[in-house]
Amino acid sequence: MLLSARASHPLVIHYPQQGIDLNDGLLVAMDGATYTGADAMTVLAACSTAHPAVNRFNRALFASRWRAHLLYPVLKAGRRLGLWLLRRPLIASHAPAGLSQGAGQ
Repeated sequence: MLLSARASHPLVIHYPQQGIDLNDGLLVAMDGATYTGADAMTVLAACSTAHPAVNRFNRALFASRWRAHLLYPVLKAGRRLGLWLLRRPLIASHAPAGLSQGAGQ
């Protein structure tokens, strides 16, 4: 299931309560494991098929864990710049008061 973190869904509340900042990047939950950021991109790339061209491009860029870790900060900065240019806010936090989100990141 693909979900927007801006949607009203129980999972959008669940992950921030676990200390995961949804503004910090991509999140993939699969087979009972949670992956964030570049690791999430690597998981998605591994799941992509060889066709069409977009999937091939995604797989070529992010199937390598080191390449994903190298490129992900650029994508994250691009997202923040795009939101700023469009004057859109970051995703609202659903974490309980006092929970430190993104600590150590």
